[in-house]
Amino acid sequence: MKRPVTDDHIIEQKKVTIDRLQQITHLGDHEALLFEEIKPFTISKRLEFLNLPEYRLLRPGTTIIGGEASSGKTTLSLQIAVDILLHNPKAQLLFFSLDESHTRAKRKLISLVLAMQNLLPSDKKNRRFNLAYEPLSSDLQDILASPEQQAILKRIHISDDAYFLDPINDAFINAVAHVSSQEVIIIIDYLQLLPKSGLYNSNLRENFNASLAYLKQQVNRLNNHMQARVLLLLLSQVSRSNSGSTFAFRETSEIENIADSALVLEYASQPKSQSTGRGKEKIISQARTLRLVKNKDGAKATFQAIMSPDIPFFHEIYLTNQRFTHETSIFRV
Repeated sequence: MKRPVTDDHIIEQKKVTIDRLQQITHLGDHEALLFEEIKPFTISKRLEFLNLPEYRLLRPGTTIIGGEASSGKTTLSLQIAVDILLHNPKAQLLFFSLDESHTRAKRKLISLVLAMQNLLPSDKKNRRFNLAYEPLSSDLQDILASPEQQAILKRIHISDDAYFLDPINDAFINAVAHVSSQEVIIIIDYLQLLPKSGLYNSNLRENFNASLAYLKQQVNRLNNHMQARVLLLLLSQVSRSNSGSTFAFRETSEIENIADSALVLEYASQPKSQSTGRGKEKIISQARTLRLVKNKDGAKATFQAIMSPDIPFFHEIYLTNQRFTHETSIFRV
C-alpha cells in the first residue's frame, strides 16, 4: 500500500532538492579553485616506496587487496595499517573482521604492534614467539600496559558486526564516527563475507556490486564533504584461471572499476605436496608477488614480498620493476 503524499512531504522533498542543487558548482567560482594537495599517510622507511610520487598508494580513498586463500591479505593490510598508526598519532584503525574470530584478530594485531617495534621476544633459535598460539608472558603484559603502548592500542578498534556494512542499514558513517577521529584506516576482511543486503535477492554478483558502490560512496563522502582522511582497505578473494596466469576477483564485476587502486597478492610459486615421515605435507613458499594492477592517480608496479618463517609478518618487500637503487626500494625488519 502506497503511503499518501502529504504537503509536508512535498515541502521536505523540495528542501532536499534545493540543498542538493547548491552542491552543483562551476569551476569559475573562486572557491572551486581552492583545494589542497591529497597527501599520502606518513609511513616508515620500510614502506615509503609505496608512497613515491609514481604511486602515492597509501592515500585517502578505496584500495582493494586481493589474493588467494592464505596468501597473506589480512597480514599485509594489518601491517600497513599498524605502520600508519605508528607514524600518525591521530590516526585510528577500524578493523571489520568478518573472517577471523575477535580473539584471533586481537592476537594478530597485538603481535604486529609488537613485531613492528621489535618488542617480540625470541627463542634460542632466534624465532619470535607466535602470539597466535603462545600466551602473553608477564613481560609482554607489562610492555603492553605501558602508557606508550596503551596510546597505540586504544586507537585500534575491532568489530565482527557486518550490520554497519549493509547498504540497507546505512550505518557505515556512524561506525566511522564512533572512533572519533578525522584520520581513519578501515579494513574489511573480506568482500565475499559482506551481508547479502537483499537489494538484489536473486543475484549475488549485483549484491556485492551494490555493497561496493555504497562503501565507495561513503568513503568519498567522508573525504570530500566532511574533511576527513579515510583509507578503506577492502580485502577480496580471487580465483586463478585454468592456465594459472591470470586472476579474477570473485563474485563481482565492478571491484576494479570502483576502487581507486587495486593490489593482487600471489604466491610466487604454487604450494606443493612434499613427502615426509608423517605422510605428505603442503609446502608453501614464503615469497609472494604483489601486483599493483590499478592506480587511478599513479603508475602500476610489481613488488616482491617475503613472509617471515616464524610469525605472520612480511619482513621484506621490494620493487621488481624498479628504477631506483637497491637501498631505496627495499625494506627489512
